[in-house]
Amino acid sequence: MKPSAFAAAVVALAGPSGCGAGGSSAGIYATWKANGASEAATPYHWEWNSDGVQDSFEVLASSASTFLQILLAGPTPLASGTYQCGQKPAQARMAYHSSGAQTAEAQSCSITLTEVGAPPNRPVTGTFEATVEHAGGGATVLTDGRFGLAKTQ
Repeated sequence: MKPSAFAAAVVALAGPSGCGAGGSSAGIYATWKANGASEAATPYHWEWNSDGVQDSFEVLASSASTFLQILLAGPTPLASGTYQCGQKPAQARMAYHSSGAQTAEAQSCSITLTEVGAPPNRPVTGTFEATVEHAGGGATVLTDGRFGLAKTQ
């Protein structure tokens, strides 16, 4: 699945949006190990939306050879804690792409928001791990994942 197709597929998870903001800033990061090999990508888009009932949080990060998408949703306020893929109602989704493989949605994942800051910059930090099964066979195991960014108002 292409990154744009995955993004369209998760619109239902994100729900209605409002009060959204994206941003870019120095010092943002996304790092992890893919099957034991260190990887990093630059977050180029992050967004926090709320309709007053449900919040959603999305991060898109890429490098020359990788793409990573993290999407969380939950009752307002979305707070520090651990969110799992495969839950009903949906809490978390991840997609991953590396050179030589198509973008695939993680079959299992755990995403932990370790910091959800206060205005004005709302720093958000977290950790993640996931298993991504590829359509052509094989899997990529993501471990030791970390991300950090600031949401601007």
